[in-house]
Amino acid sequence: MPNLKVGDKAPDFELPLAMDKTWKLSDTVGKQNIVVLFFPLAFSSTCHQEMCSFRDGFREVRGIDAIEKYFVLKDAGESGGLEWLEATPKSKDTTFERIRMGFKGDALVQMDLFDFFGQRTTLKLSKLERNPSIPASKFRFTPPKGADVIGD
Repeated sequence: MPNLKVGDKAPDFELPLAMDKTWKLSDTVGKQNIVVLFFPLAFSSTCHQEMCSFRDGFREVRGIDAIEKYFVLKDAGESGGLEWLEATPKSKDTTFERIRMGFKGDALVQMDLFDFFGQRTTLKLSKLERNPSIPASKFRFTPPKGADVIGD
């Protein structure tokens, strides 16, 4: 096995799966994001904690695929002290031509939305809390007077 450095292309490899099936890296590369976890002492408490941490944070990891399903992403460089990511919708049936997202570290602090009329809307984000727990009691909808309500 060659010594790999960060940024090196991973060599092709195959892993056994259940039911006498195998998974091969080359069958997946370029089709989706790949995360490979290796736990040499899987029975130990340390590896168990690492796996639980990965499981608990997996929603964020999965979110990477979600945005790439609908947008073409490209690095838009640095400007104004922010690192920029540009997202162009894959579908033409949308209200925005492109969206630029400005990050300070891992925090999203600004979004510039460009529509097909040449207009730009800038959203500056502060005190942003990721995935807050919001009690159901905070959500209430009262139909306006005269509205027809269909169903329960």
